[in-house]
Amino acid sequence: MGARLLMSPADADDTVAAFTSTMTPGSYLILSAGTSTNTSPALIDRLRSACAATGDIAGRTVPEIAAWFTGLDLVPPGWSTFKHGDPAANSPARR
Repeated sequence: MGARLLMSPADADDTVAAFTSTMTPGSYLILSAGTSTNTSPALIDRLRSACAATGDIAGRTVPEIAAWFTGLDLVPPGWSTFKHGDPAANSPARR
C-alpha cells in the first residue's frame, strides 16, 4: 500500500503511529521525510516559503524520524540519504 500524505507537522507522529499499529507481519513501511540534520536553515526557510500554499515544511531531526520505526525491523537499504539528485552523493546512513 502506498500513500502520499500532506499533513501538518503536528499530525505526522500520530498518523505514522496509527498506520504502523495496524500493519501485519511482513508489511513494509517506506517513508520519505525531510530532515533538518545537516540542512541549511536558509534552505528550510526557502522550502517553507515555496510550500506555504499547500502546507508547512517540518525539518525533523534524524532521531525524530527514526522514532517512527521503533519496533520495526529495518530491511535493506535501511536508512539512506538522498541529496540534490546526485546518485554519487547518496549513501546508506544507517541500517
